[in-house]
Amino acid sequence: MLSNPARPVQKLARRVPNRLVVDSLDPSPDTNDDSANFRGWFDENDEPNTYRMLSTLHPKYLTTADFTIISNSRFPVISFPPNTLSVVLRFYKKDGVCQPFPPNTRGFFYYNVPAEGLPAMAGGLRFRITTTGRPSSFPDGHDLLLDGLPWELSFTTIAYGTGRKVILREHLINEGFFTQADVDNYCAIMPVKKRLDHKITIYRLRQPFPVHFQQGLHLWIAGEKEIKPWVYGYMFTDSRMQYRPHVRPYTGSALAHFERSTLPEHAGSRTVVMRIVKMLSPPICVDASYDGRLPVPTEGEIFRRFMGKGTKPRLQPWFCDVDADQSDSAAALRMLFENSRGR
Repeated sequence: MLSNPARPVQKLARRVPNRLVVDSLDPSPDTNDDSANFRGWFDENDEPNTYRMLSTLHPKYLTTADFTIISNSRFPVISFPPNTLSVVLRFYKKDGVCQPFPPNTRGFFYYNVPAEGLPAMAGGLRFRITTTGRPSSFPDGHDLLLDGLPWELSFTTIAYGTGRKVILREHLINEGFFTQADVDNYCAIMPVKKRLDHKITIYRLRQPFPVHFQQGLHLWIAGEKEIKPWVYGYMFTDSRMQYRPHVRPYTGSALAHFERSTLPEHAGSRTVVMRIVKMLSPPICVDASYDGRLPVPTEGEIFRRFMGKGTKPRLQPWFCDVDADQSDSAAALRMLFENSRGR
């Protein structure tokens, strides 16, 4: 089921002003998501409609007609009148199988516009969960999350999208969220002709990204005119001589971010450190004989590891002085300062 059956455009237009959008394509419907349970959420003239047609993706111009329910749906579809073709959306895949959106996923689709100074490619389609079907509840709602970060159909996916995703791209261009020139620019600077994973594509300092303590860091850092890979395979390893080949002593995962160091030893420099922002899966030591010299990653703290050359590396915060270091990695991190200037 890739689209809804075509309907006369005039008939659709008459239905758009007053409707509650529900999901008739859901093979496992949320029994709480029937219109009878939503009295008080809408105005009296709102009526159920099985066609998920959206008038806008701009939070300022939303109406009750744009309220959408995608609870438990694996393949919800949206469309934008007068175009009757639909765009298929997915939550995420696990072992190659598309997983349904969570229960109680009710609210508004919207396009998240990048903050001033960030490139257009930092934007994306998100879903705001609200407590009522009225647009006035949008500011007090919260974004649908996936692994601690907002679920998003990113600009990078939309730009490279084919088939029905072209409909979404054209609608976003028509609403003025970005231009065809922005799409062309992204396609021109992308070093590998594939879609970037938005969760590990970094545009600014203090932007959260996922880390796994049994893996190295593999990120993309993007600016207006350039996208650079950033790889640090030994971030979570104990690099002391007695642990060679290197060992990663902890399992677990977290959200982390890069930030400008305020440590005294970095005063006056543009030095980046990494902070563990939120623990997703608590770290557990995998080796009962490990001496614990590499501290357990701790939520809220700057990450520390053994650094320095020679046989006696020193335990200290991981850091990178982006001006003193002439490596490609430092050049990539330097873009974060440029993107974050004045913010």
